[in-house]
Amino acid sequence: MPAALPLEQCRLPGPPMPADAATFAASLPTRTRVVFVLDTSGSMRGIGDGQADIFNRVKAAVNAYVRSERPDRVELLTFDQGLRSRRGYSFPADRARWNTDLAALRADGRNTYLYRSLGEGLAPLRAGGYVTTVLVLTDGTDNDPAGSWTAARALAAFQGRGRLDTLHYVALGTPLPADAGAALRASGYAR
Repeated sequence: MPAALPLEQCRLPGPPMPADAATFAASLPTRTRVVFVLDTSGSMRGIGDGQADIFNRVKAAVNAYVRSERPDRVELLTFDQGLRSRRGYSFPADRARWNTDLAALRADGRNTYLYRSLGEGLAPLRAGGYVTTVLVLTDGTDNDPAGSWTAARALAAFQGRGRLDTLHYVALGTPLPADAGAALRASGYAR
């Protein structure tokens, strides 16, 4: 039987290191980005099938999130009957434009083509040195009559994401649709 090593010489194996640690470290994103996918249909103001006028509170929460998390980049995608707008902001340089644009947003659209809008909004996103957090904010369920977009197809459109990127679906005052819940659980990156 071999002699036991003194305790100070006993080491547990560490995690496997890549062949070139410098290359590995250089490949990690160094900046953060948040992408808001914001419902601007009238229901967010309590119109139609909306339950309450929540739009101004949602805008305030979005702004509070940006102030507290201080991302390097913000993408603001709005939707109703399809993707309505896409605006990008680099912080801190674009803070004034961000504040102006956010204050000017109105929830006056018709319908909630959620899955189509989400898929079209996510498809062009690329990791590009950012750790990206996508926040989908809606009080509705998808009511696109075409039906060609599903929750799973919309999530699959985010093919340019990095390994650390996440998506969070926030159902505002409405139950999470079953198909959205199933797609989120199956995605591996979304909640």
